[in-house]
Amino acid sequence: MSKKKPSDSSRSLLDQRLRETASEIFEDVEHASDEMIRELREGLESISKSMSNAAKVAQETSKSVSDKVREIESKDVLLKLMDEIEDISTGLMDGAGRQFNELRERIEESGAEKAEHSVKKSGRKKAVRRKSASPRKKALRKKI
Repeated sequence: MSKKKPSDSSRSLLDQRLRETASEIFEDVEHASDEMIRELREGLESISKSMSNAAKVAQETSKSVSDKVREIESKDVLLKLMDEIEDISTGLMDGAGRQFNELRERIEESGAEKAEHSVKKSGRKKAVRRKSASPRKKALRKKI
């Protein structure tokens, strides 16, 4: 038994279908990465708003506490209260900083992946021939 070789037209049709499928896959991946970046940015904005609100509440609480502390005569109570406020604000800021750093790393990773993908695509571009200066412009340059 001899195997039949596929004809050139069926091979080119197969090649064309493979290219179309690969193109669709690349488009799907690019769309998914754009969607992920958008969602990460929305999450970052949401966290920023929450942290802004938390900072406002902390500021108001600090002011309220400082007003109450002024009324208290005992120095020991004042120091303990200030230490507690400092611990709470440090915890809030550390947690917020950690979350911002995690989101920043995720965005940078997704941006790097997208950059790698676009670099691969940009290698396929054809070289463009530059226009040469007209004889008139060349003559003007020589005179100058």
